[in-house]
Amino acid sequence: DTVTSLRQKNIRPVILSAQKRQNLGCGVSYVTMDYEDALEKLALYFEKIGRSSSALFAINPDSATDQNKRMAFLSSTGEHSEDDIYYFNATLDDACRALYDNIDKYDSVICANHISEIVLSKFLSEQGIRVPEDIHIAAFGDSDVDRNEKQKYTLIRIKGIEAGKLAIRCVRLLSGYADLSSVSLNVRCDIITNEGVVNFSEHSYKKTNSVNQAQSTSTVDHISSALMHERILCNCDRVDIEILKSIINRESYAKIAHKAHISENTIGYRIKRLMQFAETSSKDEMVEALKPYLS
Repeated sequence: DTVTSLRQKNIRPVILSAQKRQNLGCGVSYVTMDYEDALEKLALYFEKIGRSSSALFAINPDSATDQNKRMAFLSSTGEHSEDDIYYFNATLDDACRALYDNIDKYDSVICANHISEIVLSKFLSEQGIRVPEDIHIAAFGDSDVDRNEKQKYTLIRIKGIEAGKLAIRCVRLLSGYADLSSVSLNVRCDIITNEGVVNFSEHSYKKTNSVNQAQSTSTVDHISSALMHERILCNCDRVDIEILKSIINRESYAKIAHKAHISENTIGYRIKRLMQFAETSSKDEMVEALKPYLS
């Protein structure tokens, strides 16, 4: 209803923490958790603490968000199949009993949400199974209880501040390109334990396949470069473009100022503004990146 109302007013919404839904129509943008990133990180953490066999618990077949978790689980590191997914069809009790019947197959469980983690933990405790000693539980969530309780489980939480920043960037992109209908962006997650946020930059969490690493680094560099171009160019006006083209042609600020009928200080201000969008402290790096587009 909200999206329909906004569309009638020619306002394009950016929705946070939800999955793309076909029935919302065109012109709706999304910023949501990258579930593939979440499950890959969780697999690395489980490997670090000696857990190798996971189940996915309380997936709602009618939830678009849960279906994304399901697909990420099936494609993540490890040998996962549909047999390792326990669906929430009627009640959570049914899902708990189904998982318990196969509990010997697993040393860890990933819960679709915080509520299912509470129910499952209580159920397993009643069966004499200790959490996290016997079964390590991870759960997607971001409630006050998740943040404040000294929980026994691992929390998978979206980077909320970064999601907010990306939502603002969505607005800038939509404002900068008249032909851009919508934007969908995925945000990385945090894996949080009793000891705090897990640091995946540590050497012990890095994969050792050098070929894959080289390919991954190349892909990341290519994507980062493309995103830099987009951030800069969508925030340029005609004067900015002329300034950048002139700098690429190695013209002095004095000559540029004379041609554009502006002051040299204005040129410096505009360049610093574009460097903020480029997220770089080097004017030369920014200009070099833009050469293929503006020369």
